[in-house]
Amino acid sequence: KTLHSTLLGLIHTGEIKSAHDCSEGGLAVTLAESCIAQQTARETPRLIGAQIDLSGTKDVRLDALLFGETQNRIVITCAPLNATKVIERAKLMGVPAQRLGTVGGDALTVKTATGEFTVPVAELHDAWWNSIARAMGA
Repeated sequence: KTLHSTLLGLIHTGEIKSAHDCSEGGLAVTLAESCIAQQTARETPRLIGAQIDLSGTKDVRLDALLFGETQNRIVITCAPLNATKVIERAKLMGVPAQRLGTVGGDALTVKTATGEFTVPVAELHDAWWNSIARAMGA
């Protein structure tokens, strides 16, 4: 309840640009969906990359970190100037928060304690948009 009331408060102040929970597929899926989710019209996606640094997270198994569907994890975006203020407000409300990275570019890059991977967002979108047609052999 605290997470949701804190998030709603931050949304009402106008400091949050987007929010996406990690309940279906975990953090990696949330990040990928966030990079490809905004469409201005059919077949005209607005793709935007992100650079994520999870290298400081060493006490969690990599699969659990990237794909764990534990409750109450939300990825939000805000203007760079508001990042510190948003994190401080969340912590004041008793919600653990940390900055994961920045938004921009044409690829999703995720750095972990054991390595780094980069995927162009155009490839992410293609895999998502065309997956059913490819599976059906169309």
